[in-house]
Amino acid sequence: MSSSAPASPLVATSLTVEGRTQCLMAPAQPRFAWLLDAGPSADTGQSFQGAYRLRVMDRAGTEVWDSGTVVTDQQHHQSSTGPENSPNLSPDSDYQWTVQLTDSTGTVGEPSAPAPFSTGLSGAGTSGWNAEWIHRAPGGRAPLELVEGLLRVSGSPHLPWPVSASSSTVITARFRLRLGTAGILLRSDGPGTGLLLEMKPNRTAVLRKAPAWEIGAMAAPATEALAETPAFEATAVSRAGANPHDLWQDLMVSDDGQRITVTIDGTTALDSDVANTGRTGIAFHQGPRSQAEYLSLNVRSDGKTLLSSDFTNPGSLADWTTTTPLRQPDEWTLAKTTFHLKRPVLRARLYAAASHHAAFTLNGTPCLETTNFGYPGEHFYNAADITDTLHSSGTATLAAVAHWYGPGQGRAAGRPGCWPR
Repeated sequence: MSSSAPASPLVATSLTVEGRTQCLMAPAQPRFAWLLDAGPSADTGQSFQGAYRLRVMDRAGTEVWDSGTVVTDQQHHQSSTGPENSPNLSPDSDYQWTVQLTDSTGTVGEPSAPAPFSTGLSGAGTSGWNAEWIHRAPGGRAPLELVEGLLRVSGSPHLPWPVSASSSTVITARFRLRLGTAGILLRSDGPGTGLLLEMKPNRTAVLRKAPAWEIGAMAAPATEALAETPAFEATAVSRAGANPHDLWQDLMVSDDGQRITVTIDGTTALDSDVANTGRTGIAFHQGPRSQAEYLSLNVRSDGKTLLSSDFTNPGSLADWTTTTPLRQPDEWTLAKTTFHLKRPVLRARLYAAASHHAAFTLNGTPCLETTNFGYPGEHFYNAADITDTLHSSGTATLAAVAHWYGPGQGRAAGRPGCWPR
């Protein structure tokens, strides 16, 4: 095209890299895309793309890659035909790019205005991150919660009661199923020990060896059943909202050290001889993704009342252990660090991944949220430009609130934590 020939009115607009107008995590060979705009006075031939030429420059404006003229009407560039047809950009760097279009009449238009973008971190796993996952030790608030005059118990392999049984013990409770099954451990001195009494709807129950599992498992493993209601296996577990809200059941468990009898609403659910193990502890057991609620609990042993809990009383958990050394089924973690800036900040990026969600603040200002429910090895990460925030202070405090929702449909169990750099 001679210098005197008029340029095509066709120009590229709405430039995107990896589908984003403000991309901070482009790979070494990004996908570029754009829309067309020829203006209202263009004729038909000037309104359609016949070719494009794409240029990438570094932050200073020095050209690092030129696609040359690519004859196509496709409004994107992707390195599907080999690396020689795409740039090979450095990680964690700033670039800008333009695209110059040729319309379907063969007339070349003006280059688009440069659009900035940045590359992310390279490699898989920990390569390129120079960072480590932040995991806190298991433990914290036990999943026991007083809610509107009742005790709600959520997933945990062992939540001890503040009593120990003796040779002759009677437990009475008023309970209802909220999700899954309701469980009580008898003759137990810790997770995975003793006997598990599990209740389903329709006054059905099973007594089996306590399963060993940890929070993060999708289900508690099956163990040998010692006794059960004949209809137990055929009875479906409770689903959220499936049972009437007021479907309370009255439970009685008698254990004389040799025989265990369970009645629900006055009907015998099971009655079995079980040899004495010498263990005396009692605890709640709620499998993964299960909840049960209790209005009251009473324990009598050798004719004496050891526990009488009316959960309509706000102080009814005063004697209970309300913390747990085990992982929580719904876990929140706060991580915070303060660092001092020794030199002026010219450019700063925050990269972060999480399992399952994390929200970051810098000097008290929200700067990044990232969510990922993928399986290990399939984590996504997000990035934020924090340059302006760090300009204003010589000291910076970065805080993260991480939320792990526990395993479930669409949520890989994984391990709670976040991964900032």
